[in-house]
Amino acid sequence: MRFGSVGATESVSTDFIRTLKVGDTRVRFLQETDTWVQYHEHFIDRKSFPCPKHMDPTMHCPGCESDNEAVARWNRKYVANVLFVSTGQTALLKLPIKLVNKLVGRAERNGGTITSRDYTLIKTGSGFETDYDVDQEDVTSVDLSRYPLRNIEEALVESYQEIWGPGLGEVNPAKKSRFAESVKTRSQLADVVKDAGIKKASELEVPPTKPQVVNDEPEVTKVVTIEEVRAMSLRELYSLAEEVGVKVPDEYEEKSEIMAYLIRSMDKV
Repeated sequence: MRFGSVGATESVSTDFIRTLKVGDTRVRFLQETDTWVQYHEHFIDRKSFPCPKHMDPTMHCPGCESDNEAVARWNRKYVANVLFVSTGQTALLKLPIKLVNKLVGRAERNGGTITSRDYTLIKTGSGFETDYDVDQEDVTSVDLSRYPLRNIEEALVESYQEIWGPGLGEVNPAKKSRFAESVKTRSQLADVVKDAGIKKASELEVPPTKPQVVNDEPEVTKVVTIEEVRAMSLRELYSLAEEVGVKVPDEYEEKSEIMAYLIRSMDKV
């Protein structure tokens, strides 16, 4: 089983795949962009795990096979070997697609290489408001052969096993019940939305001028405000989208993109 492919690397003991922290992080990439490993990532209980089916459709994936649309949905991520300039330590770093696109563009403008200089990776905001940018430093010579590369594929397998236990492509029986209990099916989520009386975006922040009357009894409606939409979890956003008939494009992966698209689309309903 392979989550992706990398160039010729020396296999060393893996550690956890690090996530970019808020603020500025200066790194030297130890691999060119075409050897970074791409994979699909699911989330459950605020934890992420790689999707085995991305590389082998015959594999079992508890994320893809979940009835919960928020869990079944995946985000495209990349992993690269980097040197953290401030500490001199090497590690595996997870990169979101937005940042990867910026870095690939920089590499193309710099003679097709990403390893000739340091880059400052900039992460701002959190949740729906997370954004990424990159600054490049001057070209400096570094002997990259001094830094052995960690095995990205092994690290991804370990990341999967941290959630689902030993093996790959099958769920640890001891954890199946936890998975089943931690998510709701799409029908259950739809019932929750329906029971809450959530309406379309044309009604957001605009209370009805007159209550609708059925059998001479006023119908009680609930208006969802923009602030409430912004406070929703990813699961709740997709539930709201399903309820009002809005299809979120697959290319939208960040919560901020999904939230903004949902609000724009619902305003047109």
